[in-house]
Amino acid sequence: IVVRPLENSADSAARFEVDVPANAVPGRYLVRALTAAGASRPLVISLDALPQDVESTFSDTTPATELPVAVSGVISGAEQKRVYFNGRAGQRIVAEVESRRLGSGLDPVVEIKLQNGTPTAIQGRQPDLAGDARAEVLLPSDGVYMAEVHDLQYQAPAGSAWRLLRGDRPASSLAFP
Repeated sequence: IVVRPLENSADSAARFEVDVPANAVPGRYLVRALTAAGASRPLVISLDALPQDVESTFSDTTPATELPVAVSGVISGAEQKRVYFNGRAGQRIVAEVESRRLGSGLDPVVEIKLQNGTPTAIQGRQPDLAGDARAEVLLPSDGVYMAEVHDLQYQAPAGSAWRLLRGDRPASSLAFP
């Protein structure tokens, strides 16, 4: 793994570009930044082979056309983050939020909705996902859909990180081996 600091980093916050080799083992890993002043507190990162995007990438006018995809972002308070995608009638869609497993304070709820906001699937915390949420649905028709992430009580702690995995995916809570 190759890590390069970005030029717009500051004393109080650092930004990095990370290149991961194709043969890296998927999973969740603890990372720290080491400087002359010491080590940062650990941060959990999730590593997989999914294409990665940031939360503002897909809107109702520019929905994701290729699935699966992972979208990452930060949420606070009563915010509701929406990630839009094109779907086909009968297509199986799974929307899974990683937040608790990444050390976030978010109490996640994930909803899969029609473009007009009508819910087709809603799911909150699940014990087998360490408190994260996973909803799945067979889409009723062709069109634009959204996966929405929010806090159960609309009181997410400031800066709560989340990662939304979408597509026809197997459950990530299964133990291996």
